[in-house]
Amino acid sequence: MNENSDDNSGIRKRMALEAAKKNRPQITLTAGELPAIVDACEQALLQDSSCELYQRGGLIVHPVLARTKAAGRRDTSTWRLLQVRQAFLIDLLTQVVAFRKFDNRRGDFVPRDCPPQVAETFLAREGHWRLPHLLGVTNAPYLKADGTLVETPGYDAESGLLFRDDGCTFPQIAAEPSKDDAVAALGLLENLIATFPFVTDADRTVALSAFLTALDRRAMTTAPLHAFTAPTAGTGKSMLADLTSILATGQLAPVISQGRTIEEFEKRLASVLLQGDTMVSIDNCDAELEGALLCQTLTQQRLTIRLLGQSRTVEAPVSIAVLANGNNLEIVGDLTRRCLLCSMDARCERPELRRFNLDPIAYAQEHRGVLVAAGLTILRGWHVSRERVAVVPFGGFEDWSRRIREPLIWLHCADPCDTVAKLRDTDFKLVGLVAVLIQWREHIGLHRRIAARELIEIANPLADFKAALMAVAANRRGDDISPERLGRWLKRHKNRVVDGVMMAFDGVRGGVLFWKLVAA
Repeated sequence: MNENSDDNSGIRKRMALEAAKKNRPQITLTAGELPAIVDACEQALLQDSSCELYQRGGLIVHPVLARTKAAGRRDTSTWRLLQVRQAFLIDLLTQVVAFRKFDNRRGDFVPRDCPPQVAETFLAREGHWRLPHLLGVTNAPYLKADGTLVETPGYDAESGLLFRDDGCTFPQIAAEPSKDDAVAALGLLENLIATFPFVTDADRTVALSAFLTALDRRAMTTAPLHAFTAPTAGTGKSMLADLTSILATGQLAPVISQGRTIEEFEKRLASVLLQGDTMVSIDNCDAELEGALLCQTLTQQRLTIRLLGQSRTVEAPVSIAVLANGNNLEIVGDLTRRCLLCSMDARCERPELRRFNLDPIAYAQEHRGVLVAAGLTILRGWHVSRERVAVVPFGGFEDWSRRIREPLIWLHCADPCDTVAKLRDTDFKLVGLVAVLIQWREHIGLHRRIAARELIEIANPLADFKAALMAVAANRRGDDISPERLGRWLKRHKNRVVDGVMMAFDGVRGGVLFWKLVAA
């Protein structure tokens, strides 16, 4: 009885396999026909909706719901775009195409797996693929660049987005919300963060801006970093990142850390950019936050990124919302003009022990659909409104200002850009530059040609001047000024205007570089 059952089962499996094969396009493997075979394979992939292959930044990718880490080593997941490799493509093509080859001994055609040469050739056709272009996966309804609302799951060729609702139900959003509708929607988002100890109203607006930016980031050319800081742990910095992510993706925020070196941090960031994540949080920063790649991520629409473990580079689109947090977070260098800083202070020793009636994370997870609809009602309401808000431009983020900043000010929120001044005041690298310039101007004056070693000689007997140079160019022992480090520091900060003056390069004589202080 068992043998018959096994035989019947085997027969059913073979019959099912044959039936599946009949529904697949058939490709005959013939010598000399490789280009036509590869064309036919691509057509089969385009016709089979279950394949979900796309092109992005010089790669063929497929969306995968990947497990990753949230703050506190908690588990979370995020949709990522993984590079399609040859073995994967061979397997996929063997599933969707019935390959066959004539067998002279049998005098008939026999089934074959996808030949490696076919997959290799298809992957090598960069620039000639007909696969749809994919900017990223979104897990919520969204606005296109022109303000059009998209509420139907699936791929949209115009925006290049794949909308996966992941089982979440979203209320229908009014096509033309009124300002009163937008005010009511803002109230829902404000209630979500009502228990957070923001220092100023502008700090609260930065949190609201993070929510809206994550929902609308794919439609914007650029967007600033949203950073959260507090004097002590447990104030809610990581929670704000999680709330932002729950609204945008339905999951806790995926995080990366700074790592031990800037190179290590930039490798982690590059990996996230290649995978097309919706957002990322740089969690628990315990060192100065800076980096060329991070600055470029915030202000560039496309970046050339080297594939890990390969000599090949690809040009990847950038449409990620970036958040960061840390205790007394230090934002330095060029990042200060690319960042909004939200400050919180619970004014107690153990803020994590505070108790409230509302658990923001649980509330956001339970009411995600309503909260997302509220955010989109604000954004859509601004797009259809005839009102406009006059603001001083936030350089490099004009699109974000128009789509996020102005709607918030329109609804009588404080300007989130009011927090930018704090960054300048707490940029210790800028403080060091200001100190040197003040001493230079007082003791040397403008237009005097001077080399780094002479600068040190003049500063040594002057306590304040020497302290200023020690702060920016101390040697490794920390007991004297290093001429080499001072020279490199001068190069990094040349032509940077501060309080109406700047250090300018004044030529080379005898292999020595000369500098002077000039009015800007």
